[in-house]
Amino acid sequence: MGSSVGERLRSIRKQLALKQAEMAAHMFMSVKGWQLLETPKAAPSAQTLTKLTELGFSADWILTGQGSMRFDDGVLLEAGQELGTEFNPYVQAIESFKNKDPKPSETSQSPHEAMRETVTVTGTDPELMVRTTGMVESVYRINGINLSMSDVIRIGVPYYDRLRAISVTGTEDERLALLSLLKAWLEKDISTTASSSNNSKASA
Repeated sequence: MGSSVGERLRSIRKQLALKQAEMAAHMFMSVKGWQLLETPKAAPSAQTLTKLTELGFSADWILTGQGSMRFDDGVLLEAGQELGTEFNPYVQAIESFKNKDPKPSETSQSPHEAMRETVTVTGTDPELMVRTTGMVESVYRINGINLSMSDVIRIGVPYYDRLRAISVTGTEDERLALLSLLKAWLEKDISTTASSSNNSKASA
């Protein structure tokens, strides 16, 4: 018998090496709320699912158990080969963030200072790229559309570039505002595409 959603959420927490209270804090929910998610009694909300995909976990795997838990090296390599060299910096950004230790650093440098340093060195923003692709996968999944890793990146890159263009401080508050904006863009674009498709069918 396959694992339940709750068991998969527990597996995510264990992979991040976090206690239930720490995981709840990451998800901005109560400890009891997270504990309930690790049982068969509840399913993650759209907001929780989005936060988990922002951490690099697959929404499809969380909900169905299909595919990989995370965007593993094989999936990224295959997507990179399919997309071509122009997408390499974006694929590498996802990979660098995926391989980063998810636990808080013991140094005085904050996570956002570390990310800004990475942006300066590489010219890309791994955290924002992962959060963008995670939001793309989540919003499309909620709208009943399952995307391959290459499609997630292909769709996500233009949105990522738009967000990078208007990002100023790189703080968490700004990131949350950008992700809210991204979600609105995605939902509007998906709705517009669906409406255009319906109009085309009606006129055929």
